[in-house]
Amino acid sequence: MAWRGGVGRGGVACDGRLWATGKGGRSVPEARPGRVDGSRPLRFFNVWPLWWANQNPQFPISLTFDDGPSDWTPQVLDVLQGRGVPATFFQVGVNIPGREWIDQRIVDSGDRIGAHTWTHPDLTRVGFSQLVFEVEHSRDAVNRFLGADPARCLRPPYGNSNGLVLNVLAANSLAEARWDVDPTDWQTPPPQVIADRVVGAAHPGAVVLLHDGGGYRGNTVAALPQIIDRLRARGYTFVSIC
Repeated sequence: MAWRGGVGRGGVACDGRLWATGKGGRSVPEARPGRVDGSRPLRFFNVWPLWWANQNPQFPISLTFDDGPSDWTPQVLDVLQGRGVPATFFQVGVNIPGREWIDQRIVDSGDRIGAHTWTHPDLTRVGFSQLVFEVEHSRDAVNRFLGADPARCLRPPYGNSNGLVLNVLAANSLAEARWDVDPTDWQTPPPQVIADRVVGAAHPGAVVLLHDGGGYRGNTVAALPQIIDRLRARGYTFVSIC
């Protein structure tokens, strides 16, 4: 896995898997993928550019967005870019055709794209052939934009997973991306409520689940500036994962 902070690049270690680009561009290869699980704080290493800039991320936090790309995604990107914040977008493959320009903008902005299956099924309730289809086609769809730095994570819809899902992900060199801060923005509570829930549950290494697709996301867009400003005021550094 890789992450990108406000300056430079670094790496993450989760469950024994390592991948990083450190000083001088030295890479540490990753082992068999498993899980990026928010129940364990992310541990950062080889973050040389941040150390040089006196920005050692003692309080890293990751904003992630599910179910895009959609017409809301550019508005999310406007906020992120305006505040210099990286993020990770877990995308549903069927939403990409006709919105390729959005994914290109995500990549050009230095953000990351991860897979979120092709049609957003519960992967624990589909047959084996569909499970493989959902994983491989969504991976290939996002990798079109990532080039030599392919996606390393898939987030299972609804967070539902099992041993078979993990095995198929591992066979495709993908880790399972989860979260541990969920403001349930998909239910469209008021922006202030979304922001209060994120800030109230934030902790170093948190992975925040938000949505840029799957329905009306105006409240998420409206909450985002406040989320960023309040977390920064508390000393958090934003990073992207996968």
